[in-house]
Amino acid sequence: MPEGGFLLAGAVRTGSPMVPSQHAGSNAWLACHHGWPLVRAAFSAIIEPTIVSCVGPGCPLVMVCEADLSRLLDDLRLACSESHPRRAVLLDGRELGTALREADDGAATHLLRSLSRMHLVIVRGIDLVGGADTQHAVTGLLDALAAAGVTICVSLTRPPGSTGLDLPLASRLAAGLVLHVPCPSPAMRGDSAPSDRRSVGRIVRATASRHGLTAGDLVGPKRTRSMVHVRNLAMYLARRLTGRSLDAIGEAFGGRDHTTVMRGIRSVETRRQTDAAFAGDLENLVSEVSSPRSRRPACRRAQA
Repeated sequence: MPEGGFLLAGAVRTGSPMVPSQHAGSNAWLACHHGWPLVRAAFSAIIEPTIVSCVGPGCPLVMVCEADLSRLLDDLRLACSESHPRRAVLLDGRELGTALREADDGAATHLLRSLSRMHLVIVRGIDLVGGADTQHAVTGLLDALAAAGVTICVSLTRPPGSTGLDLPLASRLAAGLVLHVPCPSPAMRGDSAPSDRRSVGRIVRATASRHGLTAGDLVGPKRTRSMVHVRNLAMYLARRLTGRSLDAIGEAFGGRDHTTVMRGIRSVETRRQTDAAFAGDLENLVSEVSSPRSRRPACRRAQA
């Protein structure tokens, strides 16, 4: 059994600690969430459905957190959409409830057909869908999606049995993998201050300077091997140190697409996990960029 799936299945029963999945290729984009190994392993199970786990059609991933997990859920949507032709969709609980209450038979059928084509359906705030009748409709929708082979991920503020949800919906959610997620930082919630936005530019300048380049080089169109390597390092650092969204980082790097940012972060994280010397150089670079007042030169550059 693949390592990630074995550990994930064990943690469902015992609540034991979990180490990050070794399937680095698909979950490297979660590098900034390295302190949440169980979340990382669960996301890997969704993105790589060949991993044997308790997450999949009929076994939803239920994320419990008092804070807003919008950014984390959107990152999962983006990563899954890149990896699967069936793609993923992120729905707001209130809006889903409204759509179901107002839908006639034709609209409800259309909604089900649209969602059934997805690999993953994410519902942010499923405890906000509405009253008993709406929850009954949501339960039917989840059952239909499970029958169609769709994986479900939901977020809510309290465990399924403590939210006032009707028993049928609460039981569907409790049957899945329920994760209690630590409250994320302001950057991960998506309410970064202007100083956080400016720090991406500082990271670009610092990374470029330490490799004999300019910020303009990294945000420009050049695509030499060495240039791409340093640009990927800066993207990785921007993601890890600021938590900015992939789209926001891409915009800071000359308007690049989020998939370009994701690939850049992935390449750095994959090498970090397989090259000890590179990993050490990378941590030195992280420390330097994190300390803008430091004037000490790097012991060694993170070589291309």
